[in-house]
Amino acid sequence: MVFDLGTNSANERLTAFLTAKLTTEELDAIQAAFGRGAVAQSYELFIKNNPEYHNLSHAEIRKAEPGEDPLLVIDKDTPSDGGIWYLAQFATEDEVEDGEAESEEVLWKIRIKVGHIPTVHANYDIGNQSIREDLDNLDVDYPAPVDYTHSGLLESGISNDADQDEDENGEHSSPEKWLPPTWVILEPGEYEESTDAEVIATIVPRQEVLYRIKPEVAKAHGLKLRWTVAGKAKPVDLPDGTKKTFPDRSISLQADYDLDSIDWNAYKRPEGSL
Repeated sequence: MVFDLGTNSANERLTAFLTAKLTTEELDAIQAAFGRGAVAQSYELFIKNNPEYHNLSHAEIRKAEPGEDPLLVIDKDTPSDGGIWYLAQFATEDEVEDGEAESEEVLWKIRIKVGHIPTVHANYDIGNQSIREDLDNLDVDYPAPVDYTHSGLLESGISNDADQDEDENGEHSSPEKWLPPTWVILEPGEYEESTDAEVIATIVPRQEVLYRIKPEVAKAHGLKLRWTVAGKAKPVDLPDGTKKTFPDRSISLQADYDLDSIDWNAYKRPEGSL
């Protein structure tokens, strides 16, 4: 059976605190927008309400929740502008010396469009971009002052269903959809291999043999067909702490999702979250 490492990994939880009282409908809309941006990205939004935080500054909330990284803040403006504050950490001594921040009391924060948080966070997490770089485009000065703010919302640059209004059927449509490739493990009988010269010529550097998912298997799992390199499948640690093993001659390869077959509303609100 095809094992998709992307959809079978444990979700990373992003915690958000409310600083205003929102209706159930408003909270549902926030979760739905986040979910459309989190398709196949293994993130979930867990919303909490601590009334003691309603009148605190971002810096005070950050200091009260040092273990959450990042920490998200949903405020009274979120239902209207679709933005959530993304709170990272306080500026370091090096950042102050480099002129990026006024002092170590500067909290790195940025307001992001809800549906774009999964992609932006993923880029921050792997170092593809930084808050300071994104603040440049939102007109935050150097050095960043203590308690700075900015107008406008950061977007990931990738169009997704979270940007679109619902139609009369409650569906979302978008002119452009994108998902990162995933890694899948295929057992014998689920893939085919080729040493044909024309196939081999499609990959550089040259390989002796290339592999792809069988057409009927790819269609059943919402994946595209393409010849690629593959490696020997290794045991996988599952979210429940157990280890999944695979039969001999199982392989792992990178695959692209067939975007037309994706359930873009498959996200589930984490149990216990508002």
